[in-house]
Amino acid sequence: MSYYGHESAGGGGAAPTFGNAGGTAAAGGLQIDAAKIFVGGLSWQTTEETLRYHFEQYGEVVSVEVMRDRNTGDPRGFAF
Repeated sequence: MSYYGHESAGGGGAAPTFGNAGGTAAAGGLQIDAAKIFVGGLSWQTTEETLRYHFEQYGEVVSVEVMRDRNTGDPRGFAF
């Protein structure tokens, strides 16, 4: 069994499935789930609004959180 929960090539296992009952059905019966993604190497001038604008070109964005230093409040250069 591989990292993805199915047998590796040549093992005769079923293809992996994506999503769950709460997912959104897409073309071909493939289900897509919402997930947090790590975005690193950001400019310190990047805001939640600009990051949301860029990712909305690819689909719905539920939340954006640019991580900030606890003491100074300055952006740390990555987001979720």
